[in-house]
Amino acid sequence: MNNISGTNAGSPGQPDGTDLSETETPVQKLRRAARLTETAAYELAGYQPGELVAQLILMAAALERLSQAVEKSDAGDAVTG
Repeated sequence: MNNISGTNAGSPGQPDGTDLSETETPVQKLRRAARLTETAAYELAGYQPGELVAQLILMAAALERLSQAVEKSDAGDAVTG
């Protein structure tokens, strides 16, 4: 997963890809959520319990897998529908 960095992460309209644009697809939103969750986990790693950090990393991986499943499902719908 890619890492989003910068002090403005999560602020609407930022050039770092965190804008909550209505033109973004659900798959893109899921992937962005995965990246933000992963980034938060690594930023918390220095001072939060390892179990919490591990849970966040697992959540990020789950979001990425879900985005892939949705993308695959959407591709299948486009072929059959």
